[in-house]
Amino acid sequence: MQDISQPRRNGKRWKPMVSITLASNGITTNKLVQDIAIEGTFLTSADNIKTRRCTTDANGQCVLKCSTVKSTIDRVVLAMVNLFKTGVGYDPDYDLVSSITTFNPNNEPSNQ
Repeated sequence: MQDISQPRRNGKRWKPMVSITLASNGITTNKLVQDIAIEGTFLTSADNIKTRRCTTDANGQCVLKCSTVKSTIDRVVLAMVNLFKTGVGYDPDYDLVSSITTFNPNNEPSNQ
Protein backbone atom coordinates (compact mmCIF):
# COMPACT_ATOMS: atom_id res chain seq x y z
CA MET A 1 0.00 0.00 0.00
CA GLN A 2 1.20 3.48 -0.84
CA ASP A 3 -0.15 6.91 0.16
CA ILE A 4 -0.94 8.89 -3.02
CA SER A 5 -3.14 11.56 -1.42
CA GLN A 6 -3.70 14.75 -3.38
CA PRO A 7 -4.27 18.36 -2.33
CA ARG A 8 -7.27 20.22 -3.68
CA ARG A 9 -6.61 23.47 -5.56
CA ASN A 10 -7.43 25.95 -2.82
CA GLY A 11 -5.47 24.13 -0.09
CA LYS A 12 -8.52 24.00 2.21
CA ARG A 13 -9.27 20.34 1.52
CA TRP A 14 -7.40 17.18 0.49
CA LYS A 15 -8.30 13.76 -0.88
CA PRO A 16 -6.89 10.71 0.96
CA MET A 17 -6.01 7.99 -1.57
CA VAL A 18 -4.12 4.72 -1.32
CA SER A 19 -2.66 2.67 -4.16
CA ILE A 20 -2.81 -1.08 -3.49
CA THR A 21 -1.00 -3.95 -5.25
CA LEU A 22 -2.40 -7.40 -4.56
CA ALA A 23 -0.43 -10.62 -5.06
CA SER A 24 -1.25 -14.24 -4.25
CA ASN A 25 0.06 -15.62 -0.98
CA GLY A 26 2.08 -18.37 -2.65
CA ILE A 27 5.63 -18.08 -1.39
CA THR A 28 7.06 -19.39 -4.65
CA THR A 29 4.47 -17.99 -7.07
CA ASN A 30 3.77 -14.42 -5.85
CA LYS A 31 1.45 -13.81 -8.83
CA LEU A 32 -0.45 -10.56 -9.23
CA VAL A 33 -4.18 -11.03 -8.82
CA GLN A 34 -6.73 -9.21 -10.98
CA ASP A 35 -10.51 -8.74 -10.72
CA ILE A 36 -10.51 -8.80 -6.93
CA ALA A 37 -12.77 -6.31 -5.15
CA ILE A 38 -10.90 -4.75 -2.23
CA GLU A 39 -12.83 -3.04 0.54
CA GLY A 40 -11.24 -0.69 3.02
CA THR A 41 -12.38 1.76 5.67
CA PHE A 42 -11.04 5.29 5.90
CA LEU A 43 -11.11 6.61 9.47
CA THR A 44 -11.04 10.41 9.35
CA SER A 45 -12.10 10.76 12.99
CA ALA A 46 -13.86 8.74 15.66
CA ASP A 47 -17.26 9.63 14.24
CA ASN A 48 -16.42 9.78 10.53
CA ILE A 49 -15.87 6.39 8.89
CA LYS A 50 -16.02 5.92 5.11
CA THR A 51 -15.96 2.46 3.49
CA ARG A 52 -14.75 2.32 -0.11
CA ARG A 53 -14.18 -0.42 -2.67
CA CYS A 54 -12.01 -0.79 -5.78
CA THR A 55 -11.25 -3.70 -8.16
CA THR A 56 -7.74 -4.77 -9.12
CA ASP A 57 -6.61 -4.44 -12.74
CA ALA A 58 -4.38 -6.80 -14.77
CA ASN A 59 -1.38 -5.60 -12.73
CA GLY A 60 -3.10 -6.46 -9.45
CA GLN A 61 -3.50 -2.76 -8.65
CA CYS A 62 -6.33 -0.45 -7.65
CA VAL A 63 -6.78 2.83 -5.82
CA LEU A 64 -9.04 3.36 -2.83
CA LYS A 65 -10.24 6.98 -2.68
CA CYS A 66 -11.84 8.71 0.26
CA SER A 67 -14.05 11.76 -0.21
CA THR A 68 -12.26 15.06 0.35
CA VAL A 69 -11.61 16.13 3.94
CA LYS A 70 -10.83 19.49 5.51
CA SER A 71 -7.18 20.52 5.72
CA THR A 72 -7.54 20.76 9.50
CA ILE A 73 -7.40 16.94 9.44
CA ASP A 74 -3.71 16.11 9.16
CA ARG A 75 -3.97 12.34 8.73
CA VAL A 76 -6.44 9.62 7.79
CA VAL A 77 -6.03 5.88 8.45
CA LEU A 78 -7.11 3.26 5.91
CA ALA A 79 -7.82 -0.17 7.40
CA MET A 80 -8.28 -3.14 5.07
CA VAL A 81 -11.61 -4.85 5.62
CA ASN A 82 -12.07 -7.58 3.04
CA LEU A 83 -11.34 -9.00 -0.41
CA PHE A 84 -14.11 -10.37 -2.63
CA LYS A 85 -14.08 -12.77 -5.59
CA THR A 86 -16.21 -15.83 -6.20
CA GLY A 87 -14.24 -19.00 -5.55
CA VAL A 88 -11.27 -17.22 -3.97
CA GLY A 89 -10.58 -17.39 -0.26
CA TYR A 90 -9.10 -14.53 1.76
CA ASP A 91 -6.94 -15.07 4.84
CA PRO A 92 -5.92 -11.79 6.51
CA ASP A 93 -3.08 -13.60 8.31
CA TYR A 94 -1.11 -13.38 5.04
CA ASP A 95 -1.45 -9.59 4.73
CA LEU A 96 1.91 -7.86 4.59
CA VAL A 97 0.20 -4.58 5.45
CA SER A 98 -3.32 -4.25 6.88
CA SER A 99 -3.48 -0.49 7.43
CA ILE A 100 -1.78 2.70 6.31
CA THR A 101 -1.84 6.29 7.51
CA THR A 102 -2.24 8.92 4.81
CA PHE A 103 -0.99 12.46 5.47
CA ASN A 104 -2.33 15.83 4.39
CA PRO A 105 -0.19 16.84 1.36
CA ASN A 106 -1.03 20.52 2.02
CA ASN A 107 1.19 20.42 5.13
CA GLU A 108 4.96 20.63 5.12
CA PRO A 109 6.70 17.26 5.79
CA SER A 110 8.15 18.62 9.05
CA ASN A 111 4.59 18.95 10.40
CA GLN A 112 3.83 15.23 10.00
